[in-house]
Amino acid sequence: MSQRVYPVFRGLAYSITKTPNWGSRMQRAVSGRTLRTSDYVNPVWTFKLIYAVLHDFAWCSYTSPTELRTMMDFFNSSGGAFDAFLLDDPSDDTVTGQTLPAAVSTVATVSINNAGSGYNVGDQVYLTGGTFTAQAAWTVAGQTGGGGVTALSSPPLNPGAYSIVPGTSAIPTTTNGSGDGTLTLNVTWTTTVQLVRQLVPGGFAEAIIAPNTVSNLYYNAVAQVGWTVDNTTGLITLPSPFFSTQPTISADFTYYFRVYFPDALDFEQFLHGYYEIRQVKLTSVVL
Repeated sequence: MSQRVYPVFRGLAYSITKTPNWGSRMQRAVSGRTLRTSDYVNPVWTFKLIYAVLHDFAWCSYTSPTELRTMMDFFNSSGGAFDAFLLDDPSDDTVTGQTLPAAVSTVATVSINNAGSGYNVGDQVYLTGGTFTAQAAWTVAGQTGGGGVTALSSPPLNPGAYSIVPGTSAIPTTTNGSGDGTLTLNVTWTTTVQLVRQLVPGGFAEAIIAPNTVSNLYYNAVAQVGWTVDNTTGLITLPSPFFSTQPTISADFTYYFRVYFPDALDFEQFLHGYYEIRQVKLTSVVL
């Protein structure tokens, strides 16, 4: 997966076609009723580009290397459909004040604060408290003679998914085993929020997996510092988790579409030194 940006040439012609595809599957009963399911969480976009002319005159100072050879080299360097790259759609590449979904916190590291007693290897323990869609959980991997916990499974059974975390130190646990329930843990968290963009306010929020530049991140319209962004996933890592109600998180950013070529591309010479491509089909990648 490359961070190369698709080249821009003056020979790009109209029309340009941009197609969202949801890949829905439909099963029809003899009664005529249908059962439908969607394969995708986000649409797969297809771009169809036409190049009316690509120059191949070595003496043209404004095309050195020539447009044709630049395009051929970019295609061959991608291995056809093998390697995805970045496409800038000038009509759809910038948002300002975009509201993002709720941030999610997962367990990064864990250590034992109080070992408790009566635990057996194989017992499952769970963090208590916080607001979650998935509860952080471990298996007891080591114990003392009195059943004090000395080690937990790594990786955990579940790193959890929390909008509000129960804390960082001396967090109580519950168990489905024989422990006395006094095991407490110290936890560090990784908190992320996914970049999305909406074509209309309040509309469908599509995940952005190839951000270009994220200029600002806001909590309740107040600019924040200390965050980082992953340009291969569109995940922003926040400096700390939330211990109470989350603010409204928003951002200003620009973005690309991550796309790939077909495996073959026709370059047609219509005059000496002049070529055309009747269609370049680029298909977006969904992570």
